[in-house]
Amino acid sequence: MKAKKIGFTVYGGSGALKFEPTVTEAGDPTLLIEAAIGEPTKYRWEDKIIFQVTSRELPVLLATVFGWAPIFAASNHGAGNKSLMLENQGENGRIFCRVSEGTKRVAVPIGPADAFSVGKLGLTQLALCSKCPIHDALEILRLTTGRLLHNQAKANPSISV
Repeated sequence: MKAKKIGFTVYGGSGALKFEPTVTEAGDPTLLIEAAIGEPTKYRWEDKIIFQVTSRELPVLLATVFGWAPIFAASNHGAGNKSLMLENQGENGRIFCRVSEGTKRVAVPIGPADAFSVGKLGLTQLALCSKCPIHDALEILRLTTGRLLHNQAKANPSISV
């Protein structure tokens, strides 16, 4: 019997991102992102960057994926000063993602179909973390984090959230 695939991978020309459900040290469901430098036929997964989104960061990341915020940035993760940035690039029909650790950087555009998968997986984890049905988690996210970040971006488009 074949094992069920839980996560998924987004491939770009010079890098790839693997998204998987995970649990923080505190036991909260969240996302794990693995980033590998490479080329379209070979990626260096043995030298990957591993970035775990915190449970506090997950709502802001999702608000960016859903288009309510222009940018998400998280830094100072782990001993290697890991960082993650997602930027909506609506004019290009994608979300630009960059994962860094020290001098290593992986940048991958996330297109519409893959953005759906990131949103679905992240929302599933958020619902598990908040102990409510997915629909309720989405509505609470939209009415709180999404609304606040959207209004913040409208008030001052030059700041990042």
